[in-house]
This record gives sequence, C-alpha cells and structure tokens, in this order.
Amino acid sequence: MKKPGVLLPLLCEHLFKKPFTLLYPRQQWPLPRNYRGMIVHDNEACVGCGTCFRVCPALAIEMVEDPEKRPLGKDRVRKNKPLFHLDRCMRCAQCEESCPFNAIHLRGGVGLVGYVRSKMRVFS
Repeated sequence: MKKPGVLLPLLCEHLFKKPFTLLYPRQQWPLPRNYRGMIVHDNEACVGCGTCFRVCPALAIEMVEDPEKRPLGKDRVRKNKPLFHLDRCMRCAQCEESCPFNAIHLRGGVGLVGYVRSKMRVFS
C-alpha cells in the first residue's frame, strides 16, 4: 500500500524554485559554439562542382540549372548550383566538410519550422 502524502513534500520543495522552462520564442537558450543550424550558402564562392550533392546521405541537396550562368574565369561558366531542401536535411554537416571552396556553412537558427514545404528551401 502506498503512503499518503508522499507528493506533498515534493510539491513544497519545488514550489519556490526558479522555473526550468523558458518562454520561447521571447527567451532562448544559449546555443553551443558548434551548433549546426540553418544552411548558409555563399553564392560567390560556389562553383557548382556538385560535391555537396554527391555526399549528402539524406538526399537534401539537388543540383539545378543556374539561371545567372555566373562566369568563373578563363571561359568557364557555372552551369549548376545547389538547392537545399531543409525539410530533408538532418544537419550532419557532410556538405560543409566536403565543399572544397568553403561555400556551405551550418550556422545558428533554432526555429527551423515551416508550414509550407516549398518555403523550406535555400537557393541563393
């Protein structure tokens, strides 16, 4: 048989403690230094090599035709550029590590939430 009044001392103990929860989104926890958040793509550094596309285990990167056809020098033109699907991305940072031109970075951003799937894309 359970003893009556076991919860009362526990309730009194926690009644006057500071709350553990925060009022999100007005208050936020400090993020760790190496937090992997939103994908930031540097369009100027990207040459469209497709390395990020080939190493992505979640198939969250798609190479699409570059409408700008940005010149890369010496009669070379960037034909493709990456399109990042944030709803598929698992933040493993394989794309960031494998990019030979440091054009991809996973930086800050906690609220990666969207109601429309087509808006969960990064295309710079």
